[in-house]
Amino acid sequence: MKIHWFQFFLEAYDTASLEIQKKARILFIVNVVIIIAFISAGIMINILVEWHLRSALVEFGAGLCLLGTLYVLRSGRYLVASSTTIATMLASLISAGFYGYSGQPMIDFLLLGMNLLPVIFYSCLIGCHKRQPLTAMAICLVANVVYFVVVFLRGPAGPATTAHYALLINSSILIIVSGVMACYIMGIHHEVIAIAENEARSLREKTDQIEKAEERFRTIFNTVNDAIFIHDLKTGAILDVNQKMVDMYGYRPDEVPSFTIEALSAGDGPAVPWCRSPSSPSSLLYQSRFPVCRSQQTPKPLPNTP
Repeated sequence: MKIHWFQFFLEAYDTASLEIQKKARILFIVNVVIIIAFISAGIMINILVEWHLRSALVEFGAGLCLLGTLYVLRSGRYLVASSTTIATMLASLISAGFYGYSGQPMIDFLLLGMNLLPVIFYSCLIGCHKRQPLTAMAICLVANVVYFVVVFLRGPAGPATTAHYALLINSSILIIVSGVMACYIMGIHHEVIAIAENEARSLREKTDQIEKAEERFRTIFNTVNDAIFIHDLKTGAILDVNQKMVDMYGYRPDEVPSFTIEALSAGDGPAVPWCRSPSSPSSLLYQSRFPVCRSQQTPKPLPNTP
């Protein structure tokens, strides 16, 4: 049996807003990719290259936490799932940055800032509120400053030089700019989604109004005590008839469009336009006498036209 994974994991969002539905789909796809990436990185670094217990704990722990977010996502708690995802990404990358894979503080400091930037934009992509990318930006700034203090000011890599301070300032500015851009993008996204939802709501309301109007027309059309024919103004072909016509003539509604108005008249002369409707000058009123019922004769269908 074919399993639709999107439907299995995201069925709780069928009645959610359009924005949440799209974000839940993105969160599911990206988290699955990140889980595979974490596990693959843990295997390649710790088994194929060199075993590092702390690195293994970070990689596999982050993968398990993100796997848990899929369960939370399926339960319909999107805000919890997205916030947990952002927190897990930040914690794992900060831990990896403080651990230092290269053994060179300057390179590890640079990698820390570069690795944190995608989390800010990912929080913008899956976040529900502006405070999520802002919070991610604040955490990245704190981690950036703490790393600088621990490693360069009080650690073995000190004392800090002008190059270290320049790197701190540049990386902090880059983090702030990324956070502001993420918030701005999220604001535009909210506005676009709001416009789309308003237009969809307006379209549904107009459709409902048209359906109600058509239902009222159909009720009046079928309850009047006169047989009513709707004709094509140019060809005179019968387009529709009401229930009273069906009762009077004895023909099914699907049979009538194949007949001419002359075929359904009394037979003592063709039905001709009598006058124009005073309420609608583009409409014609036809004059004819004595309807032809099924029991009297079979009307002649319209000739085949090429």
